Amino acid sequence: MRYVNSFRNRLAHVPFPHDPLGDVADGLEAATEQLFSVSPVPTAHEKNGQSSALTGAFRIGRCFLHGGHMESLSESSSKDIQFVFPCRKRGEETEAWLALPMLHVDTMMRPHILTRVKGHDVCEYTRFRAEANAVLVRDNSGITQRLPEPIKADYLSIEETPPQPAPVAEGGLEAPVAPASEMSMSDAIEAIRSEDYDSAISYFDKLTQERPTYHIGWLRLGYARREKAVRLVPGDRDEAVRLLRLAVDDLAKAAQHIDHQYQAVAWYERSKSYYHLVELVPEDEQGRTMCKEDAEKACALSDEKKFLTWREHVQTWLEGTPDIDTQREMRRARRNPTVTPAEHFTGPSTE
Repeated sequence: MRYVNSFRNRLAHVPFPHDPLGDVADGLEAATEQLFSVSPVPTAHEKNGQSSALTGAFRIGRCFLHGGHMESLSESSSKDIQFVFPCRKRGEETEAWLALPMLHVDTMMRPHILTRVKGHDVCEYTRFRAEANAVLVRDNSGITQRLPEPIKADYLSIEETPPQPAPVAEGGLEAPVAPASEMSMSDAIEAIRSEDYDSAISYFDKLTQERPTYHIGWLRLGYARREKAVRLVPGDRDEAVRLLRLAVDDLAKAAQHIDHQYQAVAWYERSKSYYHLVELVPEDEQGRTMCKEDAEKACALSDEKKFLTWREHVQTWLEGTPDIDTQREMRRARRNPTVTPAEHFTGPSTE
């Protein structure tokens, strides 16, 4: 949480270059994925008596607040608002600690989260999903009394632990190395960047089977399959075609994302997949049509320059590509030039 807060302050107060923002978004997505994968997961809240560390409740007086629900306690607790974990009204293993000044509850028992410290002992609280009066400013909030003043040591980075020598077994031989841990989201993203497409495909294929509605996973899976296919073309054309057809299906699922910008990216990447597929299978007229339609869908959803440039390229490419009948005649002519003179063809030359 300290690293997240430091990064938030950096983005909020320090000029930040535009170039690495894509990497930053990927990193935040990977961190979120890891956070919500900590067992027990939040979606399995209170199953088998376990509770995720990302869930909890508030308690003040005889009121017990959990999510959007408020319940009454049989007896009064502390006058100050408290965090309670796990989300149980009572129990020997229940922990409670003071929630001030991170939380404020108004007279209507509506919780407000601390979102900004505006000045010395002046705090701004926000009530999320509020239709009106969502922001509340409190003077003399007591934050200076409850939180220690930061010191220089709080801003020093933690030094990395120096590498340890390999364990040595009896007889002077190195002990066997433990197997590597399972790949994480950040590892899979890095695998795509370093063109280790097999590892990335394996990870995102498993992830999308477990979470079929994770559209970004389908987007990355389709991208990795297409890029691997392009590199396979010289040596294994059939496998490249198979991967491109799988990529087309993956990217169609990615295009179901609720956000229009992500939809545009999915259609753009699928158009490029069809482009490479038609290069390998020229007789695929449907692929030719879909390549153009997907490029147009991307442009209809976003005016980003790369989408417009790609659509122009596809249009030029289609105009310069002979139709199927012409291609057959040209291939026949190459095999036997005396049968049909080249001047009989009306389509553009591909020589």
